[in-house]
Amino acid sequence: MFSTLEYFTNADGSFNDCLVAGRFKKSELEVKAEKTGSGTFADVYRSEIRFPCVTKKMRAISGSDDLNSFVREGEMMRNLRHPNIVKMLGIHIHNNTYSYVLEFAQGVNLFDYLHKMQKSIAFTSQIKIHQQVCDAVAYIHSNRVMHRDLKPQALGLNIIYRDSSSSIKICDFGLATFIPEGLDEVDPMHVGTGGTPAYLAPEILKRKAVGFKADAYSYAVVMWETFTRRLPWADCNLEQECLLLLLMLLSLLPLLPLLPLLPLLPLLPPPSCFPPTPALGLMLAMFR
Repeated sequence: MFSTLEYFTNADGSFNDCLVAGRFKKSELEVKAEKTGSGTFADVYRSEIRFPCVTKKMRAISGSDDLNSFVREGEMMRNLRHPNIVKMLGIHIHNNTYSYVLEFAQGVNLFDYLHKMQKSIAFTSQIKIHQQVCDAVAYIHSNRVMHRDLKPQALGLNIIYRDSSSSIKICDFGLATFIPEGLDEVDPMHVGTGGTPAYLAPEILKRKAVGFKADAYSYAVVMWETFTRRLPWADCNLEQECLLLLLMLLSLLPLLPLLPLLPLLPLLPPPSCFPPTPALGLMLAMFR
């Protein structure tokens, strides 16, 4: 079995600058019980491979689609080498459990720092970390990768108070999408519907063609949140709004056969002349 440690370590056991992500043997990786993070598709654990790292363990690989997603994220991450992007060190597969082995980014994510720990960041430090993320995102885009899920939870923050320095790393590429050379946008069916609603660009919510500008919108929301220390859309229940939209669409399903007749709607009598059917009344009102 190919082993990253056998080919890309220095005499002292540390990784050299020519590190290429490979596969770790079971005996080389120690996964600890301490969980440092959890998401929809994976859990993250403190680990050791002669030095600290983390293991992102996928919850379930149950079919070809899940396996393709695992391979896609790994392929994108192993080609990204930037000081403000968490490095992918390799993969670990054992007993049908698939994991990424990643660089250990000391600190907390930006969301926890701002809202759970309720700490503020000095203005000069804010400018510095935003410059770091913008540089990293520009680098990602230059490699034709759209992140699609930029949010405070995906940004690992490390502030060292003794010298007032701060650094930040982009940590999660679970929803990242590759945009082929020569294209600025891709069809919404190609990128799916994942993401965090409060940070999603309007074109994603509207299921329109989406491109690198969607990341710029998402990070603009993150910048606003960092400066104000307020949650975006805090005065709006996004889950409730999405549910109401879904219920409205479902109520219109029985009327789909009538869609070819939409041009004739302006010629119909007012809604008050029809039986009190909510879906029909709504549809007539929408096209008045």
